[in-house]
Amino acid sequence: MNKTRQQFIENLFLIVFAIPFIGLFLGGVYSFPVLHLTKEREPWSTGLLALCLAVTVFGLGEAAALPIGSLIWILGAAVVVLLLMRILFGPMSVEHFSTAHIAALLLVLSVGAWQSVQARRARVQMRINASHEAATHPSVH
Repeated sequence: MNKTRQQFIENLFLIVFAIPFIGLFLGGVYSFPVLHLTKEREPWSTGLLALCLAVTVFGLGEAAALPIGSLIWILGAAVVVLLLMRILFGPMSVEHFSTAHIAALLLVLSVGAWQSVQARRARVQMRINASHEAATHPSVH
């Protein structure tokens, strides 16, 4: 099996299995103490869980070198998912928070991948422009 195909399969495995597992695991790590600490009283539990989302988004975003503006939008979208889960399903539970947490993880990874592709395109375009410039204007010695 060639190397690119193997990398594709590894990345697919990561997305399909690891992201939900990490989302559920960290969702539980965050939500159990928060729900116990606040005794599931609103708005405290939702507010602290939103703060936990911020820790995840900014922690992963910093590791992925994403700009702060992107991280703020991702956090906003994740908080909207959290609030929708609260509105649709009532009091917070591990499953509800895990859904918002998985959404936050997927958004950070998606924006990171998109920005990586854009940076690679820009580098390739610069090389094409440089080679075109060299071909059209050869230097005189």
